[in-house]
Amino acid sequence: MRFVISNSHCPFFNLAAEEYFLRHTSDEAIMLWAAGPAVIVGKHQNALAEINYRFVRENNIVVARRLSGGGTVVHDLQNLNFTYITNGTPGKLINFKRFVEPIVRYLASLGINASIGEKNDITVDGFKISGNAEHVYKNRVLHHGTLLFASDLNRLRNALSSSKGFYVDNAVQSNRSEVANISNFINCNLPFGDFVSGLSSCLQVNFPGSVLKDFDDNERVKITKLVNEKYSSFDWVYGYSPDYFFAKSFIFAGSAWQVELRVEKGRICQSRIQINGKQQGELVALMLGKGHCYNDIHDALQSAGCCMGLNTSDLTFSFF
Repeated sequence: MRFVISNSHCPFFNLAAEEYFLRHTSDEAIMLWAAGPAVIVGKHQNALAEINYRFVRENNIVVARRLSGGGTVVHDLQNLNFTYITNGTPGKLINFKRFVEPIVRYLASLGINASIGEKNDITVDGFKISGNAEHVYKNRVLHHGTLLFASDLNRLRNALSSSKGFYVDNAVQSNRSEVANISNFINCNLPFGDFVSGLSSCLQVNFPGSVLKDFDDNERVKITKLVNEKYSSFDWVYGYSPDYFFAKSFIFAGSAWQVELRVEKGRICQSRIQINGKQQGELVALMLGKGHCYNDIHDALQSAGCCMGLNTSDLTFSFF
């Protein structure tokens, strides 16, 4: 089994590396990595409904989509991600405990009494410290999870959406849990790097024959190609969201706005916009075919002359 400790902090690169190992090699592998700040949505989620779009954009937090299902997670450089890619028999590949139990044993070696929850997360004293998800490809399975070590939990909470009521869709919804950092349960000042090294050693014991091997130049080229063509693209991050209907009423500069957008593959295919009860035909026409994203909405509002010296940014964010 190959063992990689990624030196990249780019979420797109590390998520693409997972797919590269899973689909383009036959190797079994373990990878440890950290990235951030970033919000990672599950494969079948509506990205905009999961995030606090304004906070994420204004705080330069990357939004990415992973290959597996499940809920949204927030990453930073004090959150350790672990990835397993193994071979098996189709129909018998899903086995969360096989991959989570070594993590629990490592935490026990640090004096932490952790347990595996009903949703295959890891909890300590009722607080979630790790979320896990899996994705099957032919006779191979990708299992990955998070380990909140000393993350900025305030930023984590602020990055997640509190406005899902504006979106109507069939997307997978995240189940919010009370979270805590692993460092809160350790009785010594353990640096993040030592935590990573300790887990690395533990996993190599649990998976005998593991060989440390970094990405070679050829692999980096192929993974970067996957980043550029898929993982960092609008079509994957936002366009892969299930089709949805967005409706919102708000007051801006003393005027009452009513906005309805129907979005398919991340792009506006129908819209209905009123200001003080008056239809905005020009703005509707400018919206059609545009991405439901800040730049496209901002440009349409400016082109329609809706701002007239007012705070365009505030008005633009009202469309999310």
